[in-house]
Amino acid sequence: MKHIIPRRFKAPLCAALALCALLGTSHAVDADRQSELKRHSDNTQRLAKMAPWARPKVAAVISDLEGHGYRPLIDGQVYRTPSQQAALKAAGRSSVSYSFHTVTDLDSKGKRTLPASFAADIVDKRYGWNSKTPYWLTLARSAEAHQMATGIRWGLPSADRQKISGAIQARNFLASVRLGWDPAHVEPSGSILTLSQAKAGKRPR
Repeated sequence: MKHIIPRRFKAPLCAALALCALLGTSHAVDADRQSELKRHSDNTQRLAKMAPWARPKVAAVISDLEGHGYRPLIDGQVYRTPSQQAALKAAGRSSVSYSFHTVTDLDSKGKRTLPASFAADIVDKRYGWNSKTPYWLTLARSAEAHQMATGIRWGLPSADRQKISGAIQARNFLASVRLGWDPAHVEPSGSILTLSQAKAGKRPR
């Protein structure tokens, strides 16, 4: 049975529906704004746990990604204690006992207790580690432009690594490539600082 709405009710009903839609949009915009404020706040706090050399590099990478429309977020474990790193290794999520995430600098008493991570895992907040290939290629390209590297090639055969390099060089972020096992991971390029050098106390200028 077809229901007919009297004409005198149509205008108020349309207005009410429009108001509901507007309020819904307003709430969505407000929630998005709050989410972005928190992302920026989290990134600021996590950058503070990074080494002085790495901090502006990672900040520049984040700015680049935002310029491409992404919402980059530094993972909460940007700095890891030795016990946290050991737990990750035991779980098979890391292959090393000492990593760029566990680097410390000297405190006021001359002891190495200050968090000074040289690595950050950077994901798009909306999708986390499920981000698509274009994001990971964009992240890798930006990292390499700032004297850093990602784990996008880790564990891949030479042909796949070369294909990734070609896509990055051509800025072909839509390329169909296989991804290494840790594309979110960002650390200094090997020509700047190696893990053994970091452990020995060397710091890039």
